[in-house]
Amino acid sequence: MSRQLLPQRQLSLVRQVVIALSIFACLVFLISYSGRVVLVEKAETDLQAWQHQIEVEQTRQAEIRLWLSQVDNPATVEAFAREEMNWARPGDRPVVLIEQPAAVTQKTPPADAPMETPTPANWQLWWDLLAHPQGGAP
Repeated sequence: MSRQLLPQRQLSLVRQVVIALSIFACLVFLISYSGRVVLVEKAETDLQAWQHQIEVEQTRQAEIRLWLSQVDNPATVEAFAREEMNWARPGDRPVVLIEQPAAVTQKTPPADAPMETPTPANWQLWWDLLAHPQGGAP
């Protein structure tokens, strides 16, 4: 009987080792897999951000191409030069309008109105106060 118990104990020990190694392998797999899942999610987020950036840049490129096609047109360039920049072609006679200033009407005070004495500027009042503390201007 003692011979049968020894192999039974060894068999149960082998089973325990196999189960422990299986659990360890599963844990390693789960940790590795979860890390890869996180990397895939980050890559997908980056991909979406780059695709959005590409769409924005393609829209900008289309706007620039449209603007470039308009700028290459000589009629557009001439219209811009004449209207926006006020340029003239050789041989043109530009006319510059000079507006007459409106008549300035001065309001004259009535003869019997008292004259207001101008008050000195703030800096002059401070200067007088600090330079002549006794209360008298020079």
